[in-house]
Amino acid sequence: MRRLYRHRLPTCRLAEAERHLLRIDRPDDIPGWLIPSLYFDYVRAGRAAPLRAVFRHNADDVMSLAGVLAAVATILGAEAPDPDDAIAAGNWWERDGDEARALALYGRALPWLEGGDDWHWVARRYARLCKRAGRRQDAVAVWRELWDRGDRAAGLELAKHHEHHERDLHSAHATTRALLDPAPDIERAALEHRLARLTRKLARYRR
Repeated sequence: MRRLYRHRLPTCRLAEAERHLLRIDRPDDIPGWLIPSLYFDYVRAGRAAPLRAVFRHNADDVMSLAGVLAAVATILGAEAPDPDDAIAAGNWWERDGDEARALALYGRALPWLEGGDDWHWVARRYARLCKRAGRRQDAVAVWRELWDRGDRAAGLELAKHHEHHERDLHSAHATTRALLDPAPDIERAALEHRLARLTRKLARYRR
């Protein structure tokens, strides 16, 4: 199965793209780092025979680039890519500014990632795009799950949601207190300010 997914590629080298996307390996290929020395050897001594391998290497590179481009285009244009490719395509379209397409791809992949290493970062992106798209309840559902797993950014989003959208000051206060107890120094001042404001609001509400 072809993989565009960036976490599956050890590097961005063409050889890695060939291996993962085209199932091509070049065991007898001349390494690219050796080519400049062969060229300068030809310039100094006129030895042209080693350049045959260089010409073959460059020709193979051109052919592989065309194949990699076609493979990537196939994955990006797929209506129902497999979950790994859906993540990569979603990341691609998100960076390209097509958030609606990225949202759909992340949503497709998310259920299949449960229990895996990639669920967390895809869930965060999915929730952020849901929020931007006005799908707040979908975002809240994912924030709750992320917060249950210790994601502090999701906890802060929930605290804001409780306060400003649900007008649930008790839940906002409780979530902020839970965030504050183990908060790093860089977050503490802002959380203390938020908690103090919520405490004042609750006091006015009780009166």
